[in-house]
Amino acid sequence: MAAINLDAVNALEAVAIRLPNGAPGPADITATGSNGTGTLKGALTYIPSATIIPANGLVQLTYDSDRNLVYALKSTEIDVLNPKTLQWESSLLPGSGKGYVSMTLTPDGSSMLVADATANTLTIFNPDNPTQESVTALPFQTQSATPIKVVATNTGKAFIGVHFERAIEFDLTTLTATLLSINLFGYTSTFAATPDGSHVVTALLNESSGEVGAWNSSTDSFTIQWLQAGEPGGPGGFWTDLAISPDGSVFAALMGVPGEAGVVGGFFDEQLHYLNEVVYPDLAPPDAPQSLGALFSASGRTLIVPLGDSIDFFNSSTGTLRGRLLTPEALPVLNAYIPSTGIIAIDPSDTIIYAISASGLTVLTLPEPVDQITPPVWPYIVGAKHSARARAMKTKGTSLTRSRDRGVGSY
Repeated sequence: MAAINLDAVNALEAVAIRLPNGAPGPADITATGSNGTGTLKGALTYIPSATIIPANGLVQLTYDSDRNLVYALKSTEIDVLNPKTLQWESSLLPGSGKGYVSMTLTPDGSSMLVADATANTLTIFNPDNPTQESVTALPFQTQSATPIKVVATNTGKAFIGVHFERAIEFDLTTLTATLLSINLFGYTSTFAATPDGSHVVTALLNESSGEVGAWNSSTDSFTIQWLQAGEPGGPGGFWTDLAISPDGSVFAALMGVPGEAGVVGGFFDEQLHYLNEVVYPDLAPPDAPQSLGALFSASGRTLIVPLGDSIDFFNSSTGTLRGRLLTPEALPVLNAYIPSTGIIAIDPSDTIIYAISASGLTVLTLPEPVDQITPPVWPYIVGAKHSARARAMKTKGTSLTRSRDRGVGSY
């Protein structure tokens, strides 16, 4: 069943299709109209399985590869999913649990850190014994300040992104917090860290200067780069999400707009050199707003970006879209006034994606690892114009080399 999407700028570029159930594997799409009939071979692939596990109030997902568990953060508890049985186990109940917004594991897996935006505290506990815990008040200077994201390092420190105030460096040994004073941290900031805690990057959210930064573990300091994304007069560098590859060699800052489809994003290396941008093929523009919680595959070769009705897979070397996974129900989308963290997680094999969705937790099993997804071949495309390409990235104060346009005629 198909219908013209009347919300599209050009109706000829968007058709809504209701897909029937199908067997796992490639499937053709056949279209019939007044001009005849055409078939696109292998235009889509049915994945092996998609399961929705009922739940409510989920805020963030984290995969614990040491214990082979999926943690689902709620405002007052942490629910625990067994990936083998897809059954919920006993919940973790650390701290006071007034308004949890972010969690992370330390690199050795011995501790879980949970930020509470209602109590303005950081709770540290042992996932194997939640009664072994400490709760520390965060030293905010303004009443409107709240924590939004916590990450852990391999030096016994943690960084906490804060809404409406400077970010925090937290010493896990002494349980002391310090407000960071560098330029980046006067607004709403976020962080991303590698699983081993050796690399941390940061970005300023919802601010046109588009600042990004990288942490030096030796000096315990950040190097900051001011960037501006967008065409002249455009929306500027209003970053909304951040992800880093597991080895720390590349990270991505992303920009979404509430109510508008897709993301604009740039890839950067450890020295904050701009490398590339995300590019949508002409025949695969996004059709839903950004969801928060982008992450990289285990190899770092694929950037995984959730949207309101799908999950996009970008080649992190070229920036081009390699595939799109449609979700059986809606995912929570970006709200500019409510900073949030990751709505997706992926297992170590890169074949099972967990996503917070409208009625619970959606578990999507892929036919192959995300790095092996092969985009379909779209015939009869002439040239390499990008009608839905991301906006150009521009720097402020520093000249960075921009990569050449990539042709996407085979997509």
